[in-house]
Amino acid sequence: MITQNFKQDNYVKVNPGKFHYVSAISGLNIRKQPDKNSEKYTKLNSGKIIKVDSTTNKVENIDNTVGEWVKIRFDNNFYYAFSPYLKESSSLVEDLYNLNSKDLFQFINSKLKQRRQPTEIDWDDFKNKPIFLNKILQFENYILISISPTEENCSKYKYSDCMNFILKNEKLIFTDLDIGISTGDPYQLSNNYVQLSYYGGEGGDCNFYSFFGTINTFSINLKNFDVIEEYTEQTNKCKNKCPCNPSEEIKKVERSYKIIKSNKNYTDREMKKIFDSI
Repeated sequence: MITQNFKQDNYVKVNPGKFHYVSAISGLNIRKQPDKNSEKYTKLNSGKIIKVDSTTNKVENIDNTVGEWVKIRFDNNFYYAFSPYLKESSSLVEDLYNLNSKDLFQFINSKLKQRRQPTEIDWDDFKNKPIFLNKILQFENYILISISPTEENCSKYKYSDCMNFILKNEKLIFTDLDIGISTGDPYQLSNNYVQLSYYGGEGGDCNFYSFFGTINTFSINLKNFDVIEEYTEQTNKCKNKCPCNPSEEIKKVERSYKIIKSNKNYTDREMKKIFDSI
């Protein structure tokens, strides 16, 4: 419901040209026009960083929340987001986007040295290799930095070659180097958890299946740094003839769980509950 009984100055304004992150735990819909009823393009996950291009000066009260529609750039096009669910990113975020490969390595190396904690992977192996910024997420005082050895997507076929680093108040508190594996491509950051994943999928022999895919999803608890993994297998098989339309496929999904790092012995039910709640 949209009403107009409010003061137009009684809301936090966003700054055009600045990076902002999605502060809504449930994510933020972006639309093709600055209107609640406009066609939705997609939903941005919590922690996603975008750059605000300009404001529209169209102020509304949507579900008792006052704000304005702002124009953002996403997927090489312009869309609109409702401002109350965006918060301005730390100045560090903009600095990181502007770092070259060498300076990015030096920045992360300095954070590792400050912590002085042994790692399962030798960070020195990265010294003479180019690294690229894959993604940055932010939520409140947490910043996640994901780096890749290539400029390609870090979700490869059934593995990932990215390394992730989590800062709190600009101090390093967790990294993939601690557990000796890549947790994949980060896609969501909230006040309690980070979620990351990588995929594997392929077409198949029609005598067996039309598609087989896997997803390795990792959840990192930001309070105690427990890391758990959900492994998903999906098989699509045609009922009668192959190939077939998706509506004619039989889909089978199987999930299993694994503790990567924790002092607690989680049950499968407890781990499933964590993934379902995020």
